[in-house]
Amino acid sequence: MEEGWFKRGESSALRRNSEVWKFALKAVFRCLKPRSMRKKGATEEEVKQAQSDAAIFVRDGLLTLGPTFVKLGQVISTRTDVLPKTFTDVLKSLQDEVPAFSGARA
Repeated sequence: MEEGWFKRGESSALRRNSEVWKFALKAVFRCLKPRSMRKKGATEEEVKQAQSDAAIFVRDGLLTLGPTFVKLGQVISTRTDVLPKTFTDVLKSLQDEVPAFSGARA
């Protein structure tokens, strides 16, 4: 996570903006996939696996995007009234299992 964050510090605002939107669009489509699978007659096990895969994709993407997005993930991981349990369970790992920056970099 730290190396990616350091590289990003030298990029333009446009590049960063496109990186965020690219992740957001991919995340939306991954999160909608289980719903379309259910409509097409997929088994409940397949739907749950797709939800889990989407949640892991979102968690990893938030980690890649940096500390502000990690904080966003921490906040939404507490919203069990908004997100499915599958998502909140995966995002809860952002509460206490986030890789640390080195002391020199922080």
